[in-house]
Amino acid sequence: VRRIAAALPDVRVRALEDVPAVLVPDVVLLVFGDDAHVASVFPAGEGMGDAVTRKGTVRTTPSPLPAEAPFARITFTLPTLAHAASVLIAGRGEHKAQVLRDALAEHPPSSPLARVVALRGAAAPPILIAES
Repeated sequence: VRRIAAALPDVRVRALEDVPAVLVPDVVLLVFGDDAHVASVFPAGEGMGDAVTRKGTVRTTPSPLPAEAPFARITFTLPTLAHAASVLIAGRGEHKAQVLRDALAEHPPSSPLARVVALRGAAAPPILIAES
């Protein structure tokens, strides 16, 4: 956090653990995984129940732990992310486009990506960013 704050002197940076539970971000940029996870909220991970149902932040643990990042995380919950003023969803390539299409077709929504989109509702759809 200190390195980020030093690089951005005009921006207020806080550790996620220190963010008040009532804070809702203005803008969220979501990049999603092959399993449609977002913001370290994984479909089979520990903490998924709290991450789906309450606002604020939550501790999550991917299951299984990825070899490249084998640790628990702290993240915003899906309702908190979904209620940001703007939500941008970014993916690259045909494979990610298919993951996104599959998530958008989920009825009822079950993956973290689909849940964020559903929580926003039709009145406030996310902005999709794709690069081929």
